[in-house]
Amino acid sequence: MDDDSYANISGSTDSEHFAALYITLLTDGKGKDSWEKQYTVIQMRDAMRKTLGAVVELQRTKFGDKAEPNSLNVVTTDGSQLVAFRYRNHAVEQPPSLYYSTTAGVTLNRKYPGELRRSGEPYEISPLRVNSNVSRRPS
Repeated sequence: MDDDSYANISGSTDSEHFAALYITLLTDGKGKDSWEKQYTVIQMRDAMRKTLGAVVELQRTKFGDKAEPNSLNVVTTDGSQLVAFRYRNHAVEQPPSLYYSTTAGVTLNRKYPGELRRSGEPYEISPLRVNSNVSRRPS
């Protein structure tokens, strides 16, 4: 992980550390001067694969055969492109479903009853459809 990405972590959550490692891998460790650069969806996908692989390898190194399987939903966007992975490294269990909403979602509707879109309709949630030319399992 590069120094700029590490310095940008303000807490202790796994999400922050995962994101910092992802940014490091996406930018080839070039630091914050490269954060505003435009990256292709393929570059974003490849960096996410490497990040997932690094986390799994770190767990294998630290815990060996006692490492617990991972079940991760991870998403990144630059504001116009989106890369999403649902990942499970269990011998027989599939990863949990991954959904997206362009507005909110059923859960938020339940959490904030009475909140409606400007149209007066409740928010909707849809299953994530993946471009099969881009999506592949992490290596």
